[in-house]
Amino acid sequence: MGREFVKIIAREKRADEIWLIARRRARLESLKKHFPGQKFRILCLDLCKNEDLSSLEELLERETPAVQYLIHSAGTGEMGTIEEIPRQEAENMVACNCVAVTAVTSLFLPYLT
Repeated sequence: MGREFVKIIAREKRADEIWLIARRRARLESLKKHFPGQKFRILCLDLCKNEDLSSLEELLERETPAVQYLIHSAGTGEMGTIEEIPRQEAENMVACNCVAVTAVTSLFLPYLT
Protein backbone atom coordinates (compact mmCIF):
# COMPACT_ATOMS: atom_id res chain seq x y z
CA MET A 1 0.00 0.00 0.00
CA GLY A 2 2.80 2.42 0.85
CA ARG A 3 4.41 1.78 -2.52
CA GLU A 4 1.21 2.87 -4.29
CA PHE A 5 1.02 6.10 -2.29
CA VAL A 6 4.65 6.84 -3.18
CA LYS A 7 3.89 6.28 -6.87
CA ILE A 8 0.98 8.74 -6.74
CA ILE A 9 2.91 11.41 -4.85
CA ALA A 10 5.99 11.08 -7.08
CA ARG A 11 4.03 10.92 -10.33
CA GLU A 12 2.00 14.00 -9.47
CA LYS A 13 5.05 15.87 -8.10
CA ARG A 14 3.32 16.53 -4.78
CA ALA A 15 6.51 16.63 -2.70
CA ASP A 16 9.98 18.14 -2.98
CA GLU A 17 11.46 15.09 -1.29
CA ILE A 18 10.04 11.72 -0.33
CA TRP A 19 11.45 9.82 2.60
CA LEU A 20 11.24 6.08 2.14
CA ILE A 21 11.61 4.08 5.33
CA ALA A 22 11.79 0.30 5.47
CA ARG A 23 14.01 -2.54 6.57
CA ARG A 24 14.99 -3.66 3.07
CA ARG A 25 17.13 -1.18 1.13
CA ALA A 26 16.78 -3.06 -2.18
CA ARG A 27 13.01 -2.59 -2.23
CA LEU A 28 13.38 1.13 -1.58
CA GLU A 29 16.05 1.51 -4.26
CA SER A 30 13.88 -0.33 -6.80
CA LEU A 31 11.01 2.07 -6.19
CA LYS A 32 13.32 5.06 -6.53
CA LYS A 33 14.43 3.91 -10.02
CA HIS A 34 10.93 4.46 -11.43
CA PHE A 35 11.02 8.21 -10.74
CA PRO A 36 14.40 9.62 -11.82
CA GLY A 37 13.33 13.28 -11.40
CA GLN A 38 12.02 12.82 -7.87
CA LYS A 39 14.26 13.39 -4.86
CA PHE A 40 14.15 10.49 -2.41
CA ARG A 41 15.80 9.89 0.92
CA ILE A 42 16.31 6.22 1.68
CA LEU A 43 16.22 5.32 5.37
CA CYS A 44 16.90 1.68 6.10
CA LEU A 45 15.29 1.29 9.52
CA ASP A 46 13.34 -1.30 11.47
CA LEU A 47 10.70 0.77 13.23
CA CYS A 48 10.11 -2.01 15.74
CA LYS A 49 13.59 -1.42 17.17
CA ASN A 50 14.05 1.31 19.76
CA GLU A 51 17.51 2.21 18.43
CA ASP A 52 16.11 2.78 14.93
CA LEU A 53 13.27 4.90 16.30
CA SER A 54 15.88 6.93 18.20
CA SER A 55 17.87 7.40 14.98
CA LEU A 56 14.75 8.62 13.21
CA GLU A 57 13.96 10.99 16.08
CA GLU A 58 17.49 12.45 15.94
CA LEU A 59 17.24 12.90 12.18
CA LEU A 60 13.90 14.70 12.49
CA GLU A 61 15.26 17.01 15.20
CA ARG A 62 18.32 17.79 13.09
CA GLU A 63 16.48 18.29 9.78
CA THR A 64 13.18 19.79 11.07
CA PRO A 65 11.37 18.85 7.84
CA ALA A 66 8.02 20.29 6.79
CA VAL A 67 6.07 17.06 6.34
CA GLN A 68 3.08 17.23 4.02
CA TYR A 69 2.11 13.55 4.09
CA LEU A 70 2.79 10.80 6.58
CA ILE A 71 1.93 7.44 5.10
CA HIS A 72 2.69 4.72 7.56
CA SER A 73 1.73 1.48 5.93
CA ALA A 74 4.05 -0.99 7.61
CA GLY A 75 2.23 -3.94 9.05
CA THR A 76 2.30 -7.64 9.54
CA GLY A 77 -0.23 -10.33 10.27
CA GLU A 78 -0.54 -13.99 11.03
CA MET A 79 -3.72 -15.93 10.44
CA GLY A 80 -5.06 -18.19 13.15
CA THR A 81 -6.24 -18.23 16.69
CA ILE A 82 -4.09 -16.99 19.54
CA GLU A 83 -3.32 -20.61 20.45
CA GLU A 84 -1.99 -21.27 16.94
CA ILE A 85 0.27 -18.23 16.67
CA PRO A 86 3.61 -18.50 18.47
CA ARG A 87 3.94 -15.91 21.25
CA GLN A 88 6.96 -14.20 19.67
CA GLU A 89 5.12 -13.77 16.36
CA ALA A 90 2.11 -12.29 18.17
CA GLU A 91 4.38 -9.88 20.04
CA ASN A 92 6.07 -8.87 16.77
CA MET A 93 2.67 -8.12 15.24
CA VAL A 94 1.78 -5.84 18.16
CA ALA A 95 5.20 -4.15 17.99
CA CYS A 96 4.80 -3.44 14.27
CA ASN A 97 1.07 -2.76 14.00
CA CYS A 98 0.54 -0.84 17.24
CA VAL A 99 3.71 0.30 18.97
CA ALA A 100 5.62 1.38 15.84
CA VAL A 101 2.61 3.15 14.35
CA THR A 102 2.09 5.10 17.57
CA ALA A 103 5.78 5.93 17.92
CA VAL A 104 6.24 7.08 14.32
CA THR A 105 3.10 9.21 14.43
CA SER A 106 4.28 10.80 17.64
CA LEU A 107 7.73 11.51 16.20
CA PHE A 108 6.39 13.11 13.03
CA LEU A 109 3.52 15.06 14.58
CA PRO A 110 5.55 18.24 15.32
CA TYR A 111 6.71 18.39 11.69
CA LEU A 112 3.37 17.96 9.93
CA THR A 113 2.35 21.07 7.99
